[in-house]
Amino acid sequence: PLCTSRKRGLASRASRRMCPRSDAILKFLAASLVLVAELLHADTLHLRADHWYPFNATPGDARPGFAIEVLEQIFQAHDIALDYQLTSWSRALEQAYGGEADCVVGAYRDEAPGLLFPRQHFAVDVPTFYVLAEDPWQYRDEASLAGKLVGVIADYSYGAVFDAWMQAHPQQVNVASGDRPLLNNVRMLLAGRVDVLVETPAVMSALMAEQGLAEAVREAGKIGNGEGRLYMACTNSPRGQLFVERFDAGWERLQSSGVLAGIYARYGVPLP
Repeated sequence: PLCTSRKRGLASRASRRMCPRSDAILKFLAASLVLVAELLHADTLHLRADHWYPFNATPGDARPGFAIEVLEQIFQAHDIALDYQLTSWSRALEQAYGGEADCVVGAYRDEAPGLLFPRQHFAVDVPTFYVLAEDPWQYRDEASLAGKLVGVIADYSYGAVFDAWMQAHPQQVNVASGDRPLLNNVRMLLAGRVDVLVETPAVMSALMAEQGLAEAVREAGKIGNGEGRLYMACTNSPRGQLFVERFDAGWERLQSSGVLAGIYARYGVPLP
């Protein structure tokens, strides 16, 4: 037995109370071995996000997005396959919190509290306002938003200042969802159902080119000064910690080899 006493009577009973039962110890060791085995045999990373090209696009595309290509390069080196699927951003976060997915891609730290983040970010975001090309409106401060219906995406963060404005003015916010919410918002802008959109310039430019609408909208001011860093974020578990650590190590390897610069250059995106 794991816990014995040579004494009898009261001393023996006290010893039995103070020592853990051997079956409990065995169960703990068995659970620990299962966890170690799971970590050692993590052969698939289950990744979720909404469509946000050039950051991430349709799974299986020749150009799946620069973040997806980086992740493929990093985790293939460990024989870990990428199970990348599109869903709504709200659902992606829900799955990461619930352990149904391992990680999401394209997250601000403040929009995914409780998830694990690597040291390295993919890009710096500067949320920008967009209007129809013929609309003279320009964003200068919060007062300039008076009377405007602004199109945003469910559970996105746009920085502390604008997030606070949205919470204070819910009647002026139209929220899109789904796996291609920006396309939904653009269609609403073109139809006159919203006045202004908020989006990242690289993502907006790529969508406008895809849809043949490059001349239909224009920038109308920026929010903040580019303090928004975009990351991979993983479930708060030993498995999630493993993926985060391998991401940081893999990023350094790709950076040193020049592979990272090549991926970013193909998408016309600057390295962070």
